[in-house]
Amino acid sequence: MKIRRLRFAVALVGLALWGCAPASPAPDASAGQSSRPLAASALAPPRTPLTVDWQAARAATVTIPESLSPKIAAQLDGIGMPVLVPDDATLHEGAILTHGPTWYALSMHAEGLNVLVQGQNAALERPALAAELAKDPVVADGRIVSVSDAITTVSFRRYGVHYTLDVECARAGADPRCASPDHALELVDRLIVVGGAP
Repeated sequence: MKIRRLRFAVALVGLALWGCAPASPAPDASAGQSSRPLAASALAPPRTPLTVDWQAARAATVTIPESLSPKIAAQLDGIGMPVLVPDDATLHEGAILTHGPTWYALSMHAEGLNVLVQGQNAALERPALAAELAKDPVVADGRIVSVSDAITTVSFRRYGVHYTLDVECARAGADPRCASPDHALELVDRLIVVGGAP
């Protein structure tokens, strides 16, 4: 299960980095150009930075819980958006934090439950995807809930940043935490700001 979650996290991180980047064009041999690969910035579609409400985020920031590892705490100031973490110490042990210039991903697991929190402070315009997501049910505060392959995903905006929280159970059919979106929504309600910097 841990391996499945790690693969899932890596796949999502890849999507966050590359979005719908087109494949690099084949070099024109007749032009005598080299086949040197293009830089990532030339392949990746442009993203629009989101405006982060740092004043509100700082007002909500709490002391870093002791249950979060020092390794994670040391990375927080290098993340350019408010970092949200579930206020649940049982999920903090063994948590893995990865991040890039416009995203972060926090993978956690405990007692047969996998939780992944992601933040994205840059937007990629994808009207077709937006139309598809609009089919998912919207609950309070504009949160969107979807279920795919027994993974419940809650998408929402907070402090001007786009976040998602994914919940997956080792025994999806028997674990009440995955029988409905209620547990995922409860975790979203219990997210706390532990760091981040402009």
